[in-house]
Amino acid sequence: LSKSGRQTQLLRSTETYSRTFCQASLTVEAAVVLPLFIGFMVFLLFYFRIMQTELAVEQAMMYTARVEAACVSKSSDTVHPAKVQLHFLKSAKEEKVPFEYIDGEKAGISFRKSDYEGTELMLHASYRMTIPIGFFGTAKELNLYMIDFSNKALKCFENAPQTGGVVCEDEPDRLKKLFYMLNKKIAERKKQLEGISYSAYIRSKGKNMPAILVLLDNYNGFREKTDDCYEADMIKLAHDGMAYGIFLAITANNMGSNGLPNRLADSIPTTLALVMNDRYQYSEVLRTGRIDITPEEQLKGRGLVKVEDSILEFQTALVENETDEMERMLKIRATCERLKAAWNAPLAVPIPMIPKNPVWSEFEDLEEVRAMSDTTDLLPFAYDEKSAEIYGVDLRRTFCYLVSGKARTGKKNMLKILGSSAGMLHARRVIIEHTGNEFMQYAKSIGAEYLHTQQEQAQFFRDLLPTFAERNRVKNRMKEEGEEESTIYQQMKKYETIFVFIADLHEFMESVYQPEQDVIKIGPFVENVMEKGSLHNIYFIAAVDTKDISSMRGSRAYEAMTSYHTGIQLGGNAMEAAYFDFSHLTYTEQNKGYKAGIGMIPRDNDESGVEKVIIPQYRKRDV
Repeated sequence: LSKSGRQTQLLRSTETYSRTFCQASLTVEAAVVLPLFIGFMVFLLFYFRIMQTELAVEQAMMYTARVEAACVSKSSDTVHPAKVQLHFLKSAKEEKVPFEYIDGEKAGISFRKSDYEGTELMLHASYRMTIPIGFFGTAKELNLYMIDFSNKALKCFENAPQTGGVVCEDEPDRLKKLFYMLNKKIAERKKQLEGISYSAYIRSKGKNMPAILVLLDNYNGFREKTDDCYEADMIKLAHDGMAYGIFLAITANNMGSNGLPNRLADSIPTTLALVMNDRYQYSEVLRTGRIDITPEEQLKGRGLVKVEDSILEFQTALVENETDEMERMLKIRATCERLKAAWNAPLAVPIPMIPKNPVWSEFEDLEEVRAMSDTTDLLPFAYDEKSAEIYGVDLRRTFCYLVSGKARTGKKNMLKILGSSAGMLHARRVIIEHTGNEFMQYAKSIGAEYLHTQQEQAQFFRDLLPTFAERNRVKNRMKEEGEEESTIYQQMKKYETIFVFIADLHEFMESVYQPEQDVIKIGPFVENVMEKGSLHNIYFIAAVDTKDISSMRGSRAYEAMTSYHTGIQLGGNAMEAAYFDFSHLTYTEQNKGYKAGIGMIPRDNDESGVEKVIIPQYRKRDV
């Protein structure tokens, strides 16, 4: 462009072939700061799709030119567009031309301007391209996560199949879970990539690890409203993320202490500058010493970008052909919804969230719960409060599992959740309840055995004796042969899995040590089972009211069951459960109470690092 004697360069997303096409264009809001990151990211993605299409068309036209030239030389010197198009379509199939990006698809390419110029055949293909705003790939290729601390304009993308979530400033818990998920993703990919770069992995293994793009609009508002508590996470994403396929794009009003921190900006190699106050600000953003040009201030979406050693002026354009801001956002939202409705592939991984009122009927249908159950090593029952991921009992490290807490903290509900979860493993389930009939109907509904009398309980343990003895012999033989516990665990899985649920451990201990008249004494066998029963594919899960602990202390079976230190403390007040290790918590945290349905996980349970979980409610209509 030449304007007022000043020479400037305009960054364009076109090429120099004789074929013509619609100039690629995309933006969200040219009037606000959103184009600062979306304009550039979309420009790169658009350019990739344009070049992909252009190269395929070019290859197909080379074949078409050879065929057409031979045909014309044999007949006449006239080019027939219809014949040219037939030859082109035949070649286009082999070259895999992406017609989905061409308006009108196969019928959208015109060869009307093709003709002879002297002895040369000039093929001219004219077509228009429309790139869908789904960010140019499936969710298998790209997952988008957006953080909007501006005017919530990014919400219009929330229904796109590639969008995992849009988080706004009034969703602090969701924001926390997003960063937890991203940090965990970095750790997982670091282990999976084993020192090779993300790009090398994709070239070698294919697109089975989607790129992740995190868009943050208005960093100034973000750092102010979060008290800058995520600065370390942002620096980690900017510095380490690219190596693991996690990319970051941010908008900010300025650089420095009041805008984008220098520590973070130093890890971001590519910057764009829309209209700013003075040349110094352009220099600061573009990291260059001299700015000879400035973008035209009256043109919304006009800005500067540094490409190699040149400062180029660019123009962001519109997602939809609509100048009204509200109408444009509505069109974007409608397009995203149409894409999602027609989507037949997996969606982007959503930001994990815990439902406001979680219930078992919805919990058991979650894909993550089903996947955990399919391992047969984990018993899913709750959401991790910190990450919202599914948490379950690790059966590889469990034999006696205590559901501990005061009255009315959700112990019975917890037993029902675990009993239903055990059903997903196709295990045999036995419920022992001596007082009341809270579990009678429940046991019937899930197909579990229900033992109400001491006679029934004694008979069950008598019948268990040969099963236990057989498994114990196999276990002892493998231990003598020097087998690892993990190997013994796998070997025992060939036997039927048995879960025994005890509704009240105090009542159970009384029935074992003080049985009714004419009831066989099972105390010695129960003690033997509790002391030696690990790695038998038999599990005991018992509810313990902390007020009854003192009356059970000293009994051999109780001491054996609590010696494994595995279980969950419901309702807080962890100091009362001396059989659990909560030494990693402060004294104040150990004495803190929580409402029913919130469980504290002892540190000995597993290596997941989960500290607190939210347990879904088992309702009567779930029966």
